[in-house]
Amino acid sequence: MDDDPIVEEIRRIREKQAAEYGYDIERQMKDSQRRQYLWGNDVVARSKATGKLEVIFKGTGHSRFHADRSAATDAGAANE
Repeated sequence: MDDDPIVEEIRRIREKQAAEYGYDIERQMKDSQRRQYLWGNDVVARSKATGKLEVIFKGTGHSRFHADRSAATDAGAANE
């Protein structure tokens, strides 16, 4: 069966993202939560007690994107 070019592109993107986080899913999820916060969205996490998703930070609906750019710059400098 021929490979679908869309599926191949998704696989390449997924591999690139995994490599950026050192194949550490916990690190990737923490960064995802950080970005959700910076964009003003609700941040959720799975409860250890019940296993259900809970809102751990209620979003404001207002972007804090400028903070995301400085945080990314700081993180890049720390990794050099």
